[in-house]
Amino acid sequence: MAASRRKVGLLIAGALAAGAAAPAEICADDGVARDASAAVLQARIVGAARAGDLDEVVRLVGRQRRDEILAGLAGPRTLAIATAGALGADGAPWALGALEVLSRSPDRRRARAAATAARAVAARLTAEAAAAEDLDGDALAAWSTRWLRAAARERAWIDVRVDSLEVAVALGQVARELGATSPGASSAELLRDADPAMRRAALELLSAPLPAEARAALSAELTRAGDPELARAIAAALCVDVEAAPAATLAALGAPGIARVQELARDGGRAAGDVELARCLQADGAAASRAALRELVRRAPSSWRRALGAVTRKAR
Repeated sequence: MAASRRKVGLLIAGALAAGAAAPAEICADDGVARDASAAVLQARIVGAARAGDLDEVVRLVGRQRRDEILAGLAGPRTLAIATAGALGADGAPWALGALEVLSRSPDRRRARAAATAARAVAARLTAEAAAAEDLDGDALAAWSTRWLRAAARERAWIDVRVDSLEVAVALGQVARELGATSPGASSAELLRDADPAMRRAALELLSAPLPAEARAALSAELTRAGDPELARAIAAALCVDVEAAPAATLAALGAPGIARVQELARDGGRAAGDVELARCLQADGAAASRAALRELVRRAPSSWRRALGAVTRKAR
């Protein structure tokens, strides 16, 4: 066995140095031969990753069996990160569970690679693709819940948490399309997170239309929020519904909420959410709201003026 390990070590070193694969027949035992071939392939993946050849990493990972890919995710740092990246590029839904485990790594680069890969997989996942992998709605809802728990870990890095939340919400949506008996994750569960960045992400991922209770809770939070960017995200989440349900949205905002939207608009012109603020001001129609809307357009960068201008023209 020691001799076999030395042979595998020599194969890895040789592959890293020259990128060449030795024949599996180097070992007489079939199991050791398979191990040697897998080790060579992993070494070539590491070599391609260190050379920055991402296409080659994806190609080489694609040559592995699933159990070998999972072993790579649990392997040394460079191999694990390269394997995760390849899974994200390939859109492999079957690996979402293993990626969630890796996203909890205390090594930030491993965790970040896993969460980023899972976000790419979840963003591309359709009901048809899930069914092709024999993943039903309830299985996806369970994964959605697992990723929500990952997002809720307050000691994790914020970028990993936000990516995990995006995964949870995307999987929950596909789970519902597949008729899951449980609803899957909702970003609303993190609206009271201790980190303002996480609360903003949860707001941005809320599904429209908002339930009445969510409107009421967010309107109260809007008037209390001390962080202007958090307040802007809350206002945008509320105002996204205003064209479909103007009366309900304006009633939920009330006079204090409209006043806060006006304040944010006068200091705005910088973010995509400003378009949602503009819709609320247009729907309100009061003189103060019209003035705030004009100021919002005046401050906006040129790239946003067309969208904001369309709202302004409706207000006339």
